[in-house]
Amino acid sequence: MAVWQAQNKKGFKGVFNAKTPWQPAGKDQSATTFAASEAKGGAGGKGKGGMGMMAAMGSKGKGKGGPKGAMMMMAALMKGMKGKGKGKNPNRGKGHTLPRERVSENPMIGEVLEWKGKYGWIKPQDPIEHEKASRHGGKLFVSQGDLVGVTELSAGRLVQFHLFEDSSGLGAEEVLQA
Repeated sequence: MAVWQAQNKKGFKGVFNAKTPWQPAGKDQSATTFAASEAKGGAGGKGKGGMGMMAAMGSKGKGKGGPKGAMMMMAALMKGMKGKGKGKNPNRGKGHTLPRERVSENPMIGEVLEWKGKYGWIKPQDPIEHEKASRHGGKLFVSQGDLVGVTELSAGRLVQFHLFEDSSGLGAEEVLQA
């Protein structure tokens, strides 16, 4: 026979086993009722418990459902909350689609600093004299759609490109990898 000792928040001690649901260690009847309700997963107080948080969310206590049932219920409740709150910047990630204006007449040379799958950053070989040149740490944005003859760039390689300007800063277009 399995026997466990239990203690509630008020320090009341008792024994819980498979045959008798709750045997108090003391004789205080109100503490017995309180402790028994807590042992069964209730919210406390007198009586058989009440609607604790898990019970209100549809959990049936210990068993196969367990706290997962409560989490599923929370997920279902939160599903209807889409679109609420502060949200994200709607222009974030739209750098490759912003209106552009070409700045350079002749092609420039630079080094690929990093490539992140669909976009990357180039460091120009010669300093660029432009009001937006200091943005992004002096790096130039390049999108996969700006590449000519390749679908990705390799870090450390030299590239030839034309310089453009948009509202977020400077970038490279018509990029050829050497």
